[in-house]
Amino acid sequence: MGVIDKESIGYKHIVVVTIAFFLISFWLHYPNLVPNNYSDVVSIWHRDGVRDGLLPYVDYDLEYPVLTGLAVYVSSLSHDLYAYYHTMNLIILALILLSTYVLYKILKSSGQPLHKINYYVIFTPTFVFFTIYSFDWIGVSLLLFSMYFSYTKKAHLSGLFMGLAVAARIIPIVCLPFILREFKTWRERIILLVIAGAAWLVPNAFFMIADFNGFLYPYTFQGQWGVEDSWFIVFGQFFDGRQNLSMILLVSLLALILFYHKRFTVKEACLLALLAFMLTSFKFPPQYMILLLPFFAINRINYTLFMTANILNLLIILWWFTPTFNLGSPLLISSPVQWVAIARQIVLIPIFLSFFRFRRGVDDVNCSNSGSFTPSNNR
Repeated sequence: MGVIDKESIGYKHIVVVTIAFFLISFWLHYPNLVPNNYSDVVSIWHRDGVRDGLLPYVDYDLEYPVLTGLAVYVSSLSHDLYAYYHTMNLIILALILLSTYVLYKILKSSGQPLHKINYYVIFTPTFVFFTIYSFDWIGVSLLLFSMYFSYTKKAHLSGLFMGLAVAARIIPIVCLPFILREFKTWRERIILLVIAGAAWLVPNAFFMIADFNGFLYPYTFQGQWGVEDSWFIVFGQFFDGRQNLSMILLVSLLALILFYHKRFTVKEACLLALLAFMLTSFKFPPQYMILLLPFFAINRINYTLFMTANILNLLIILWWFTPTFNLGSPLLISSPVQWVAIARQIVLIPIFLSFFRFRRGVDDVNCSNSGSFTPSNNR
């Protein structure tokens, strides 16, 4: 009973610090405060259609997929900026707390210390600044559930949350092949794929019928976006081949991970797939790092490299709006903002490569045998 009490107190501690650091992010981006820190959450409110409580994809174009769009719609029904901000952030906070619970369950099952949630998720520059910057917690929380249920061999639930994750954020689909391979029978795999497809289709179906071009807009918008905070900028801001080159590189890295799949647990493979996307994408804005944080927490990562990437990630946005540091335009390769963005990707490369030097499952064995955790633990 004493062990259970300690674990319960430990998780309550995680909840307390999560809410405390969430409130810092909540304050940093609160509407009309001085100084004002930019966020997509607040910026979107000022668009025609959103502040009027109209239906996205039908009454106006929105570049985020449907579950995110529905969260924006529900939050905007009050026609008041502050009510919109509070409602949206209650949704985000609920999903973050669910994510920390899933992380708790995964860490507990693999014998890893609960404090990793603090070190790799909560006590990070990315969490503090970008939690209420965009809507990435919606997608990553659903992806975590999908991975967790693949871990516990529940194909129907894993498929359900995978479909919802892709309906909220496009990026989680890169993890689908690695979640799918956790199920050994074709029956389980078919169940997962069918339910994932249905879970994606149900929230999208109405918009596909009501306005197909509006439904497609998030996907065409992302594909046509210029190079942003990526090493692709060395080829020019809008060079024509960026989408094709990015896709070729991503598929190549995903194929490499699949080739070595016997080395990796599902949590390792999901982190590698997300890292592969970040390393090969022509668009890697700093808020995308939110997608990586939970997967850093459940794997053994070099903490120095991890925190260096986080600090560089924060510098991107801090320098973006500071003329002294962006040298006039943060989108140009001559801007230090882009040098920092490229440095962040370079720091992530050894984290990606380090997984290919170890056997499958070595992390869990090491964690359960160590009995303690320090942030400086190297992979």
